[in-house]
Amino acid sequence: MGRSSPKCRPSFKNAWPNCRPMPHAGRTGGGDRALVQFALLQKPVPRFQSILWPDWTSFGKKALCASHGHQQYDFSHDRIREVAYLSVSPVQRPLWHGQAARALESVNAADLAPVSAQLAFHYELGFVMANLARLNHLLRRAPQSKIWAQRTIALCSIAYEMPFWPMLGRLLLGNALAAQGQFEEGIRLIQQALQQADADQHYAYRTYFTCLLAEAHAYAGQHAKALADLDIAMDYYQRNGERFWHAELVRLRGEYRLALGAPPAEVTACYQEAMMIAQGQQAKSLELRAAMSLARLYQQQGDRDAAYTTLSNVYSWFTEGFKTADLREARALLAELAS
Repeated sequence: MGRSSPKCRPSFKNAWPNCRPMPHAGRTGGGDRALVQFALLQKPVPRFQSILWPDWTSFGKKALCASHGHQQYDFSHDRIREVAYLSVSPVQRPLWHGQAARALESVNAADLAPVSAQLAFHYELGFVMANLARLNHLLRRAPQSKIWAQRTIALCSIAYEMPFWPMLGRLLLGNALAAQGQFEEGIRLIQQALQQADADQHYAYRTYFTCLLAEAHAYAGQHAKALADLDIAMDYYQRNGERFWHAELVRLRGEYRLALGAPPAEVTACYQEAMMIAQGQQAKSLELRAAMSLARLYQQQGDRDAAYTTLSNVYSWFTEGFKTADLREARALLAELAS
């Protein structure tokens, strides 16, 4: 186990004296979580003290820790370690992981190879906020995506020096703001983030990122600009081979062309192509979106039977997730078509 900061030592002196020592106290595998690794205490950072010290004090007062020689500590039981980790706020937890990663890098600056797995573990969990923001975007929950994107940006401003994650936070925040009616601010944030990506020569995921801008322009009713964004996204798809968002890109092209008065046959071809792409990738959620778009178009053309069949064939595959926005809308549309 690492050595604690002098500011933490009084807390651990209050630890229960009869705690059973844990074997393998020096082990720092991924399963030991952030709280087992006291590397983040080896290099205390003043701006983190208000975040870290109250919790470490509470661990000592609750008799969860035991001393193992000079300045070495561990939890008294592996179950206590797990409970202690889960007791930390989900908002605060990534801060700990981020500081642990930075401390490991500092302590092992001469050779990072022995701690590379630990670094990957902490960075992965430290970026959980960004992934939650993206997940809520995929689920079409703009308010929640906004919250997690804001937390991502705040976390990166104090805990990380990697430009990708704050950039992703601004992209998702901008999209969420536009979805909630703050069009100018949302579009501005996304454009700034994409400019930063260009400056950093970061071209991965650009198909998806550019689609975020297209969505924001569409929220603002600027469908011609949204289509131009999709052309750029398609160019990235062809250059980078980023296929995971291809079906949605093609579906959105149909949506925006429809909004601009394109012939129904042209729009239908987009939706059908999107469904085929999603089917080939077994991307059922994206297939459902394409099926809903096609079903609505058939409904507008008066072909309710084709609309119902198209959508029901995809909807019937799902066995869970019925509270998500896409499945709720699909269920409501099926009920309308069946009436």
